[in-house]
Formats: sequence, C-alpha cells, structure tokens
Amino acid sequence: MNLIPNKRGLYHYGHLIFSLSLAIIFILLTKAYIIKDFQIPTLLLISHCPFYIAGAFFQDFVEPGGQGRIGHRRFFHSKRMVWINLFILIPLFYKLATDNPFKTIYIFEYNYYSLALAFCLGSLSHLTGDALTSKLKY
Repeated sequence: MNLIPNKRGLYHYGHLIFSLSLAIIFILLTKAYIIKDFQIPTLLLISHCPFYIAGAFFQDFVEPGGQGRIGHRRFFHSKRMVWINLFILIPLFYKLATDNPFKTIYIFEYNYYSLALAFCLGSLSHLTGDALTSKLKY
C-alpha cells in the first residue's frame, strides 16, 4: 500500500487490500466481540464480495487520476459523499435489504438492496483509505 505522505493517495491494489482488510476486520470483530450470536453466511459474503470490490473501485473509475487536479477527487472523493453514504445510502439500503425477501440463484442468496449496500460499503472503504493518505475535499 502506498502510505508515503508525499504521494497523493492509494493505488488500485492499495484500495483493494485496504477495503478487503476493513471487511475482514469488521466481520471478525462483530463475530467475536460486538454481537456474540452474529452469523454471516459464507455464501452471502461470496455473492456480495464482487459488489463490495466494485464499490471500492467506483470513485477512481468515475474520476480517474490521469486527468490531473481538475478531474480527480471531485464529488465522489468528497466529504459530502462520505456523509451521503453514512447517513442516507447505507441506512436506506440496509432497511430495504432487511425488509425484502432474498432471491436464490443456484446457492447464492441476495436481493438487489443488499448488493447495493455492499457497493456502498465498498465505496465508503475507498473514501476511508483516501482520507488516511490525503485530505478529502469539501
């Protein structure tokens, strides 16, 4: 991971490592310390992992770094996006995911809201990684 202070942020592999590390730490902490009877089915994690990773890469895909200061770190790399994720999107998709039934394809269970929730959590982990390496705008 690129954590050198004079660099502008994490590279793609840094976001992948950081996002997956946050997800693993969250799952282990909730299983061991926070909620004793908390069970996340393994197949649920496997089916949602691609959407979590896509969310972690979304900001850099929409605002690529090759455009210089003008194109990179705009709205999707801002504090506003962190607040929108934390207080609007994640609670909304969590509520919708728990209220709607899950569908099954082969052995994977999902609903569209739980996939959107995984995407938003990945996006939030991306912004957390960027906030640790440089300031978020606005």
